[in-house]
Amino acid sequence: RDIKPANLMLSSLGVIKVADLGLVKVADHESDEEFKSASVGNQSAQLTMAGSTIGTANYMAPEQAENAANVDHRADIYSLGCTFYTLLTGQPPFSGKTVVEVLSKHKNEPMAWPELQADRIPSDVSRIVLKMAAKKPEDRYPNLDSCIKDLESFLGVTSGTNFSPREQHVELLEQSVGAYQRAPSVSIRKYVPLVFAGTSLIAMIVAVLFSFQWACFFGILLASSTVSYFSISGILGREHWMQQLRQCAVIAGWRIWFNGGLVAAVVGLLLFLLGWLPLAILGIVLGVGFAAALYFVIDKKIVGERQTSLDQAETLLKQLRLLGVDEPSLQRFVAKYGGNVWEEFFEALFGYQAKRHVRNELARSGNSSRLMRHRGWLDGIVDRMDKRLDKHRRMEDQEKLVKIEQKALQAQGVSLDEAKNQAERFASAMVQEAATWRNSARLPAASNVAADPVRAAELKRARIKMMLADARGGKVKRQSLLERLHPHLDLFLGAQIRLACGALMMLGCGYWLWQNGIFSAETAERIQSAASSAIDSQSVDAEQLVRAAGMSKLAVAEPLPFPIIGPWFSNLAVGVTGFLLLVSGLFSGWRFSLFLLPAAFIAMFGSTFGLPEITFLGIPDLSAMAIAGVLFVVGFMFRD
Repeated sequence: RDIKPANLMLSSLGVIKVADLGLVKVADHESDEEFKSASVGNQSAQLTMAGSTIGTANYMAPEQAENAANVDHRADIYSLGCTFYTLLTGQPPFSGKTVVEVLSKHKNEPMAWPELQADRIPSDVSRIVLKMAAKKPEDRYPNLDSCIKDLESFLGVTSGTNFSPREQHVELLEQSVGAYQRAPSVSIRKYVPLVFAGTSLIAMIVAVLFSFQWACFFGILLASSTVSYFSISGILGREHWMQQLRQCAVIAGWRIWFNGGLVAAVVGLLLFLLGWLPLAILGIVLGVGFAAALYFVIDKKIVGERQTSLDQAETLLKQLRLLGVDEPSLQRFVAKYGGNVWEEFFEALFGYQAKRHVRNELARSGNSSRLMRHRGWLDGIVDRMDKRLDKHRRMEDQEKLVKIEQKALQAQGVSLDEAKNQAERFASAMVQEAATWRNSARLPAASNVAADPVRAAELKRARIKMMLADARGGKVKRQSLLERLHPHLDLFLGAQIRLACGALMMLGCGYWLWQNGIFSAETAERIQSAASSAIDSQSVDAEQLVRAAGMSKLAVAEPLPFPIIGPWFSNLAVGVTGFLLLVSGLFSGWRFSLFLLPAAFIAMFGSTFGLPEITFLGIPDLSAMAIAGVLFVVGFMFRD
């Protein structure tokens, strides 16, 4: 109900983008005199108005000015006709000094033929535009299909049929895809990250045998380079998953920043106690540097090398659009003739969401053998973020509905408590019913709308009123026991509990390691001195003795000198499990706690209850660490 040139954007590729879909129709306002009495005498005819005359006067259908709640799709056809009129002639069909004057002309004055307002406008085009902008809804096109048919007949193009590309179209696309895949720097980009990651991982594993400090360095180097690369490429490349992540961070509010800051502070303090902080900072700096070099030196070069092939493909697609080929047909064309690795090329042309949609279509049609996914691991992450954002939107809708309904009930004399209870039931029913309608095809078929659009609009309004009546009458689906307990479970088993437990466990274990000087230089010197003495007296191999003595230090370290709680933190598994709890604190929800809190209990008290201890390469407590790792992975999979 607000179609106008300012809300339609034409891209350089020949695609129309519809913007500013911000108008909301409230079904209950037909009897609200205050709603109807919005003054329009001094408003600009170019601006979208509120109240019962929702729309923009220069492009508003006559019936929309009288009662915006009762218009149907033919009001949009009128507005689109006025938009075409403006694009053809350079001016709207009617003008005036006030909104009332413009609305009166739309209702009463005949519209001048476009061909009389500007040169070289064919009479057939004028007739189409005037039929779209007829005063009475029944005199207009009954639906856009018939309007499109007339426009395409004039242009000599055909859409809505199966697109069968010509041989030259296929050849041009295949050339573009081939050039895209053969960009000179692609092979370098393929192997550089693998070599870097593999080298860092091997170095970390080898370093565990000799120095935990250097193992930590290589682990931080690998983690920081990975996180930094995806952050840089996601932000500067405006990738879909990064936009979703930003929205999730916004709706999470201060908690996500507090949780992240707490994790960083605890890890930093632990590294400081162990004397590893300078080396850890060096690992972070080198990781960020590698990620930046990978993106700005190699990725940017690949983008430049591939731009010519993308431009060639976009030129082809634009030509096909001008021939009347619709967007779904173009997307299927690119997917079909893009080869087995079509996804990356397709995403560069149409975007991530279009790629997911076409991939699902191929899977449903039985072409799953061609589904060689490009970064398919992102799909699960994006789906989870979409689910979280959708849940947040529903909660926001419900909160707004509660406020509106509560005020309405209080205005009718209902007490505050009763108005709040009724409003909450009403809002819950509305949101549930809306979700049900979205998931089921209850709206009339297009043919029924075309046959009798007035009747279709009446049926739709009747359904909405019935839904409102049911909601206000308390006909709401009862929440399950789990749904009612959900807020309390989040309070007692949520992310904050895991963060607190993880921080306590990591700091306790870190203090135990520091107290025993497990990784200190003095300890290393003592071990070296003892090894030299043993060599002199017993001819023991120096390297083996030093390694064995260093590893055994974990096994023979003294527990913390605190009554009762000291032994709880005096093993390496407590620190590892605490770190996993800290990481899990970055994810909301209580289900994660069902897996990781038992892991924490096992790490702290497993030996007391007879958990068998496994030691490998001198590292004790591996059984508790393995259990914690498995429970973390399972909890991550079922955290929502």
